[in-house]
Amino acid sequence: GRIAYTWMDGACDCIQLRVIDAGGGEPRILYGGRGMTEVLPLEWSDDGSQILGKRQKSAEETEVVLIAVSDGSVRVVRNFEHGSGKVSLSPDSRYVAYDRAEDSNDADRGIYLSATEGGHEVPLVTGPTYDSHPMWTRDGSGLVFASMRTGGPGLWLQPMKDGRADGKARLL
Repeated sequence: GRIAYTWMDGACDCIQLRVIDAGGGEPRILYGGRGMTEVLPLEWSDDGSQILGKRQKSAEETEVVLIAVSDGSVRVVRNFEHGSGKVSLSPDSRYVAYDRAEDSNDADRGIYLSATEGGHEVPLVTGPTYDSHPMWTRDGSGLVFASMRTGGPGLWLQPMKDGRADGKARLL
C-alpha cells in the first residue's frame, strides 16, 4: 500500500503532496512547489491511480480535485464558494458525493453528487434536516450518511444506481 500526505518543505518554503510506500522507501513529490496551493488528500481511488483532495483557493473558495498518481496532474471536480463538508469518491471514480449547506446559516445540510468528468450538481438527500458525512458503500450501490431527520443522530442508506438516487433513503 501507499500513503499520501501533506508536507511542509523548508528547503523551498512550500507545501507538497507526497506519496510513500507503506513499507518505507523514499517519498515521491506528487504536487507542490513555491506559490502552489496546498492540497489536502482525502482518499485514494479504488484502483490507486488517483487521489481525491481539497484545495483552499481563498478564505471562502474550496476546490475538490483529483490528482493523477502517474504524473501529479490536477483536475478540478467541483468548486465551492462556502466550502463543503465530507467528500467521498465512488468506487468506480465516476462520481463524488458531498454534503453542503442548503441555507446561509447552515441549519440544513444536504447530500449532493457531481460527476468527476464535469456536469451538474445533483441533489440526492435534501430537505429541512441536517444530512451529512456521505460515504459510498464498497460496491457503489449506496451512500451511507448521518442525519438528524428523526430528531437525533441516525445512520441512513440511500440506494444508488448510475449516479442517481434509486428509491428512498432508509434508516440503518
